[in-house]
Amino acid sequence: KSAPLGIYIAFGSLGVGLGVTFHNDALFMSMLVLFLFFSALTYSFKDEAYKINFDDNYINKKVNFKLLILPLIFIFISVMIRGFFGQYSSNVQFTDYNFLIISVIVFVGKFLGGFIFDYLKAHVLFLLSLLLTIIGIVFNGNEYLMLLAYLGPNLLMGFTLDGIRRTMPNYKAFGFGLVAASLMFGTMVGNYFIVYLGYSEFIKYIFLLVNIVLVYVTYILLKKERRYL
Repeated sequence: KSAPLGIYIAFGSLGVGLGVTFHNDALFMSMLVLFLFFSALTYSFKDEAYKINFDDNYINKKVNFKLLILPLIFIFISVMIRGFFGQYSSNVQFTDYNFLIISVIVFVGKFLGGFIFDYLKAHVLFLLSLLLTIIGIVFNGNEYLMLLAYLGPNLLMGFTLDGIRRTMPNYKAFGFGLVAASLMFGTMVGNYFIVYLGYSEFIKYIFLLVNIVLVYVTYILLKKERRYL
């Protein structure tokens, strides 16, 4: 299921929004205590098995690892693009609660995306993500509709983590670590672009659409390898 992974990754966005908007020592200590508590709680479940529903007739056959390298590359590039937009924005400085609002939108996208994939299936998720992104791009001048450009791409995050898990099921922790590293690298690249090359709407539009295409192609490749039934 993708939904639990979407829920898992969503709260990080909310935490960033709260931290940037209401940064103070009390909030820091509260979050630190919560982090330690939930880390200990998670560790207590470390021995719980998690079985992925692969096709039994397939896993007994030889896996074509060459075909699985491409989905990994596409996943990492799509995550880097999402990290890229963490810094690459026309809003050089966020004022009042703008950053928190965007963080909540990103949270909602990541939270709901996995449920859409699990219950409404892949093509609905990808079409909805593409539609919302295009609306956000076309109506970029509208301060409300432009938020859809943040919502659309983040609907794919639950599937992204599930795709990593299905691509390398014996190295799930390593795969999640690579995804996190890709996100950070994309953030650094976005910051470089803003500082040294300036902001371009054209680059933003191209990257947003490339992100969706890469994730969709990843799904097709994994389905071909029977990683999705």
